[in-house]
Amino acid sequence: MADASGKTPQAPRSRPTVRKQATPRSRSGSALSSAHRGRWFALAGAAACLLLVAVAAVLLSNGADSPAASISGQPRIAQGVFVGSVDLSGKSEAEAVSAIEAAYGPSLKSASAVVCGSEEALDAVSSASSEGQPAQGSIAAEQMEASSSGSPDDLTWTVTPADLGGCVDAASLARDALVASGYTADEATGTWQGSSAVANAGDRGKVVLQPYCAFDPELLEEFAESLDESLGTGCVETSVVVSDGGARAVEGAPGTRVDRGMLSLELSFAFLDIYGTNAFVVSVEDASPSVSLADAQQVADEVTRALHGGAVFTCEGASWKAGASQLGDWVDVVLAADSSGKAYLRPVVDEEAMAPALIANLAPGSEAAAVSFSVADDGSVGVSVRGATHYPNAQHAAELLQETLFGQNGKAYSADGSQQAEDPAQVEVEAQDAPENLTFDEAVAAGLVQRISTFTTEFSTVPGTENRNHNIALACELLNNSVAKADGGRWSFNETAGNCNAERGFLDAGAIVDNEYVAEVGGGICQVATTVFNAVYEAGYPVVSRSNHSLYIASYPIGRDAAVSWPDLDFVWANDTDSDVLLRAESGTGYLTVSLYGVSPRYSVSTETGDWQEGQKHETRRERDDTLAPGTSYVKTYGSDGSRVSVIRTVYAADGSMVRQDNFVSSYAPITEVVVEGPDAPDEPKDAGSSGEGAAQNGDASGAQPSSSSSDGQSQPDDAQNVSG
Repeated sequence: MADASGKTPQAPRSRPTVRKQATPRSRSGSALSSAHRGRWFALAGAAACLLLVAVAAVLLSNGADSPAASISGQPRIAQGVFVGSVDLSGKSEAEAVSAIEAAYGPSLKSASAVVCGSEEALDAVSSASSEGQPAQGSIAAEQMEASSSGSPDDLTWTVTPADLGGCVDAASLARDALVASGYTADEATGTWQGSSAVANAGDRGKVVLQPYCAFDPELLEEFAESLDESLGTGCVETSVVVSDGGARAVEGAPGTRVDRGMLSLELSFAFLDIYGTNAFVVSVEDASPSVSLADAQQVADEVTRALHGGAVFTCEGASWKAGASQLGDWVDVVLAADSSGKAYLRPVVDEEAMAPALIANLAPGSEAAAVSFSVADDGSVGVSVRGATHYPNAQHAAELLQETLFGQNGKAYSADGSQQAEDPAQVEVEAQDAPENLTFDEAVAAGLVQRISTFTTEFSTVPGTENRNHNIALACELLNNSVAKADGGRWSFNETAGNCNAERGFLDAGAIVDNEYVAEVGGGICQVATTVFNAVYEAGYPVVSRSNHSLYIASYPIGRDAAVSWPDLDFVWANDTDSDVLLRAESGTGYLTVSLYGVSPRYSVSTETGDWQEGQKHETRRERDDTLAPGTSYVKTYGSDGSRVSVIRTVYAADGSMVRQDNFVSSYAPITEVVVEGPDAPDEPKDAGSSGEGAAQNGDASGAQPSSSSSDGQSQPDDAQNVSG
């Protein structure tokens, strides 16, 4: 008998999809472990077929007098059973798997799905996909993405099967076909059980099973969570916030969440083109917090008890005490699940957050090791260690602190609540020798290299933005693994990326030229520069040269955009520490992340954003396009008024002293609204105010030029800013 325990095939794992985040990532609590979400993500598509399979099994099992469908002990699928358009009649399980994969596998490689936040967003996607619209709407689509308020009515996500680890679930579909043929799977023996003669469905009509996909559970859940966050109506989980040496419970709130089963099913239908469209509105369902406020408060009390008194760390004769507030900076309270799937809150020690302070205070001479980076031709990163080569093992320290505070007999759960709560926790940390040369991953694991800061921005993936997104990905490749050398080394966007022109693979996409959104080679690279700027901003490093766009882009933090254009308009920052800084840039479907790695200078940053100041009013220009239908028009570029804003960044050292203060002043010109009109309708007289193709109704757009902010806080005009990505 044939094996009935075939594994679900998995496509190669890829990065998670869209991340809705316009601010640096925080160390927030994670969601439920995927191990406790069950296997149903991969099988969710199958749920839609269960009823059909059950009915088919009844129909096909009523004709036991039909010809044998089993040859040499292998069960064969009954006549008339299809998966989609694939006829599986008489095939074995293995043959069915091959036939299904051959039919649907190739098309999935180029498939995509457009997930919409509302019917309005779906209508916009459908309109943009209609004949002639992509060419007309691409610039406006990119501009709307840049100025989007983030309303669900504006939101769309384009994903591919690879983004979600998806593939046609041929193995499960083949098993469904055998079930429809009258066989049952014996889970104990892993074999099929049933008669060697099963029904012939010929006189009953064919039975069609709907094809579906299997997805990587973790990737699908991360995508669903990003949808929950972006749609803004999601259930708020009860949580515990740790700050100032204590913890407090924060009550959650019911709301809605993306229906995971329907999402899997709708993605399958879109990828496999079941309904002739790849766009759909995401389905939501009611949801409540997984943990009660009372349970969260109990955890908060336990965390506060654990932090009280701080902790004393010793390492080979060196000793250092971290206070309760310091300990609290290293503790996260995350949402987890027990073996039965019940949710609970669990405090965990964050090794990545702990390592810089531990090494700085316990390394010989209280000096942290400095590092330098080298990048090989194959892209691999090597790390050389200078300074302290005998240092505390941060991973070991984090494990000991976790056990001391939150282990079975940890301080958090002390029964008496008296002397044990008053005394600091005692942690004896082992030391280790640092090799002279390590790989990047080895240096991170050892705690010698830390992630200093990270920043993520998002971009639209609606039809019409493909070129811009290509440019973003290409620019990320050019910047990835670049290094700002120690002791004042400068990092320049233009020197690192080079000329982003057509010869190097960049495409026409939306860019800002003379106060308008137009198609320009390399459009989109300014989003990469903006993301780098914000990662540097949050890390506290000096900014040598930064210019804002000539036009305001609402999807970035106020006053914190950065424009670049070869060769004159550049973004430059400096490394004022004695250790190299490695910049890593990556882009995925709808997101772009820049992270800085090295030895953390332990700067803290505060931001003061000023009030908006009104600028020049925008103008409107009308253009003629005789290829449009008479009496029709569309907005090529949406107009907005000019404005000015200042952002003050103050950088503090670990001891609280001020290191620097920068005043980033941004002046944004008005955006000229451009309306493209077709010929006048036959029955309507020509509007006297319309002046034909290219004519200006109210004159040419003009306004304040953008400004360049240097590290000394001065704002300088920059004549080269009229073209930017």
